[in-house]
Amino acid sequence: ASQIHDHGETVEHKGDIEYLQSSLSDGTAPELRCLAVLQLARKALKPAFRQFLRSSNSYPIIFRRLEAQLDASPALPLPTALLVYLLSRARQGIPPDEATLRLTLALAKSSAPPPGTSADYDKTKAKVWDTLDKWSSAQTATAAGGSFSFEVTSENLSASFLAVESLVYISARASDPKLKEALLNHGILQFSAASLGDISESLQPLPDPDSTHSPESLDQLRLAERHLRILEHCTLMAKGNQTFLVSFKSSVVLTAVGRLMGFFVAELEAVMVRRGEVRASVLLGNLIAGKTKGIQSMSSLKPIKVMFQLGIENSVDFSLSDLFVSLLTTAYHLMSRHFTADPSMIIS
Repeated sequence: ASQIHDHGETVEHKGDIEYLQSSLSDGTAPELRCLAVLQLARKALKPAFRQFLRSSNSYPIIFRRLEAQLDASPALPLPTALLVYLLSRARQGIPPDEATLRLTLALAKSSAPPPGTSADYDKTKAKVWDTLDKWSSAQTATAAGGSFSFEVTSENLSASFLAVESLVYISARASDPKLKEALLNHGILQFSAASLGDISESLQPLPDPDSTHSPESLDQLRLAERHLRILEHCTLMAKGNQTFLVSFKSSVVLTAVGRLMGFFVAELEAVMVRRGEVRASVLLGNLIAGKTKGIQSMSSLKPIKVMFQLGIENSVDFSLSDLFVSLLTTAYHLMSRHFTADPSMIIS
């Protein structure tokens, strides 16, 4: 009975792949292509189907086909990004091969049509969000007391945001030096570095202590945190990647880190002024913004990490502590190429 069941399941999985391939053929209506990819993403929620994709080596075939079809419809990147995102967050992750990296980078670089200009996109987005919302609710319910990270909303949902989120999980598993090198060779590091530079230029401190960040600014901060984590994962114990990023685009990463440090100083000062802790904010500003070489002694920044978590986390409408810690860690990995630093001092 078990063998009959397994055989029937395999036949069903093969049929799903064949249906996707036929749906992506020339002449198929755009909405049918989106529906086929969305159905595949929902199938990928089942461990048995993911195992079939892995054992049959179907990932590269599917991803190459999807990459070639991304321009067929403005809506198609959304369910494709959903598929990649759900697979990247599964227990076994997603095979970080060339097809995966090429597709994910293409999705990260994609842009959504202007609001209200594509009915197909709006319908597809609603279906993708419905799938994500149900999936995240199920994951939260089964977290067994543990935390479950999910910061996608119906407002910030896009193929690009889901792809960047996927790259965080893909790069987090990049313990193999060859994979770290592949992330450089396929342009992932360059993309995150350039994106971080663009975001750091666009961020503006609040005009007064009682102001709050706009939803768009908060989304930019989330993206900055994701790109920092990607760079952190790819530079840890990878001297070649560190060396490349230090000089890439006239040291755009180091410049972005400096801008973000200034942003944090202004952010902390706004909170502390509101609390009447002016002296503490001045001392903090001098320590962070004073000397670049201060990054050599990462242990001296540990009190700031704690202070930041306690002071900011409960004072603004978006927690910046993860972004701050990721910023310091990435800065350490990169700047250790320029300055003498003790690896034991790295913030954990």
